[in-house]
Amino acid sequence: MSAVSSLSRRGPLTGDRPAAAEAPLPRWEVGLACAALFLATDALMPVLFGSGEASTPSGAGDPVTRPAWILVVVLMLVALARWGTEVLAAAAANPAVVALCYLSLGSTVWSVAPATTLRDAVEFSLSTLLGLYIGTRLGSRRLVAILSWTTLAILVLSVLFAVALPRYGLDHARGDAWRGVFVTKNGLGRMMVVGFVVWGVRTFAGETLRARNWAILLAFVVTTVLSDSRTALGVGGLMLGVFVLARTLSRTSRRLVPVKGFIASGLVLVVALCVLNLKLLLALVGSDYSLTGRSGIWHAVWNAIDVRPWLGYGFDAFWRSGGLTFEVWRAAGTETPHAHNGFLDLLLGLGVAGLVCFAVAFVVVWRRALVSLREQPDQGGLFPFVYLSLLLLYNLTESSLVGARAFEWVVFAAVAGATAPVVSRPAALPARPPTGAATATGR
Repeated sequence: MSAVSSLSRRGPLTGDRPAAAEAPLPRWEVGLACAALFLATDALMPVLFGSGEASTPSGAGDPVTRPAWILVVVLMLVALARWGTEVLAAAAANPAVVALCYLSLGSTVWSVAPATTLRDAVEFSLSTLLGLYIGTRLGSRRLVAILSWTTLAILVLSVLFAVALPRYGLDHARGDAWRGVFVTKNGLGRMMVVGFVVWGVRTFAGETLRARNWAILLAFVVTTVLSDSRTALGVGGLMLGVFVLARTLSRTSRRLVPVKGFIASGLVLVVALCVLNLKLLLALVGSDYSLTGRSGIWHAVWNAIDVRPWLGYGFDAFWRSGGLTFEVWRAAGTETPHAHNGFLDLLLGLGVAGLVCFAVAFVVVWRRALVSLREQPDQGGLFPFVYLSLLLLYNLTESSLVGARAFEWVVFAAVAGATAPVVSRPAALPARPPTGAATATGR
């Protein structure tokens, strides 16, 4: 049975048992979510049909990604004719997320590249709506299942490309590191960490097929190492601590108060050792105190932010503005396509106003994630907390926080929709009474 069929018939995967709290979804709806998330990863299509350059805007260099994305959006809008009330309720429960969309659209007025801002802001708003739709309709457990099979498919394709099609699968400009079905090795490393985290959630939540899961986790780790993505290696290691922290905060560990204190003390000790041995840790991942030149980029970007701090240069406009971009490149000494920090790029685009909107949205969803973590000791309760931690950590040295059709933002919006308190999932069909069982009326 296919993964889509399994999801639509049996509901979310929780230890290979169907979840009784959620009804099955139509196959086309599960397939729509799979297609949307796969397209948002920017895997395969830009490599096969695009320019193959890391600086090319998402989907701008290939003739397949944008039409496919438009088709997905159209199908989603059609589905909203029936499920729009639920999605609007999820949006109302996340006003800061909606405010960020309005701000991105409004930034067209003061943008240094109005045409780019308008196009990308519309795609960003539709991506947000799509994420809310996915989270509202699927819920956290189904979202984990879809992400796990999507990342596993990307892993398999990446290995095939790197081994059998090195022309596409190796990053020849960066020492023949593996890039798989992405345009750069960092793209592969980023998605391998996402896969590691999602499959870690399934394993950590007590799924029965642990031997299979451990083998898949090892494959993600090996592929991350072969990608030579330093951010992926560093964040992947930190996520192990996040899983330990999640266990400490969960309801299932309430009885283990002394153990929780020991774990907390251990985490503090590990942080202290990392600070005292920062040079050694950076050397292990092949970096230095400048974080492979990022400190120079950040300094130049801060100077640009200081010129227009409150509203920024317009959504996704700064790195398409020509003269402003050249000034940062000259000051940084490298032609970077972004700030290598998601929060700095958000400040460049939407200024302090945009950062405040995101911070409010994140805090609201984070609070719900903590509640889910304590009340649901399964995949659906664990994933929001772990994913939000990953989102923060990865955007310290990479830029994948907010963007048009950005995978990380679509998943964040899905988590916001799945954890919205006003959203009611499709109710499961009532169980049939045993044959011959007596009823209350005696019939």
